[in-house]
Amino acid sequence: MNSVEEKISVIMPTYNDGKRISCAINSVRKQTFQGWELIVIDDGSTDNTEEMITSIKDRRIKYHKIKHVGITRAINVGLKLCKNEYIARHDADDISMPDRLELQKKFLDDNVNVGIVGSWIWVMDGNPHLIKPPEIIPDKPLKDIAGCIAVAGSMFRKSAIKLIGGVDENYKYAQDYKMLIDIKRAGYDIGCVQKNYTNIRFVVIKYLVNISQNKTNAVTG
Repeated sequence: MNSVEEKISVIMPTYNDGKRISCAINSVRKQTFQGWELIVIDDGSTDNTEEMITSIKDRRIKYHKIKHVGITRAINVGLKLCKNEYIARHDADDISMPDRLELQKKFLDDNVNVGIVGSWIWVMDGNPHLIKPPEIIPDKPLKDIAGCIAVAGSMFRKSAIKLIGGVDENYKYAQDYKMLIDIKRAGYDIGCVQKNYTNIRFVVIKYLVNISQNKTNAVTG
């Protein structure tokens, strides 16, 4: 393992993801930027999630099991444990491309006005397709900010999330989109990593959508 100063906290909430979480964790371990800690919040899983996580021997992985409280509160538990200014969200059924953390960190380094940065995403939901938000999300009505990037594949500033008081626990399903609105209301811009190499587009994160779970509820308030 490379000896790199830790700069990024990766937070991964999970609930009964034993079949998928190893792939998600290993996609973090294979990042080109190695200065990270991975905080896994197990929201009271009843399957083999704990066994799969603890079988991976890496001192940078911090495993915390809590009683089942739901994803929104589990995320807030994890946010309080993050040590670094840059925090990357990573769902337990997603796979990050190897340079995701490196590119998102550089984007935040270079754009001090950006509070949260997403990426292009490859959605695998029976109808695979690429979603390509612009580099800086243009100003628009707050209700239209919801869904402009996938928060589950984003990196944001700890100072921004502290300013808005964490993720709003009044939102059980659309907490990601409410978080985007809150960050925008706090005066930050929203960005998106884009990569072009010899006219071939490289996607920073593959976003695996569980068809049985509604991850597309929009915040309209």
